[in-house]
Amino acid sequence: LFLSGFAAQGIGKMGFPGWMIVKIVIWLAMVALFVLAKRDKMSSKTAVIVSLLLGALVAWLCLAQPF
Repeated sequence: LFLSGFAAQGIGKMGFPGWMIVKIVIWLAMVALFVLAKRDKMSSKTAVIVSLLLGALVAWLCLAQPF
């Protein structure tokens, strides 16, 4: 999915709008959450809840493209 998103950006010649950069940062934060949960720095329940909320934010960014 990550690579196909970059391919779609290249085909559309849209450049990198602000919402896409924020989306990439959120995806990286989601990965960091799972690493923290695996190393017992954060409870797994908290990591899942925060990841679901971040995932909803990413979906909204893709659909609304606010900036």
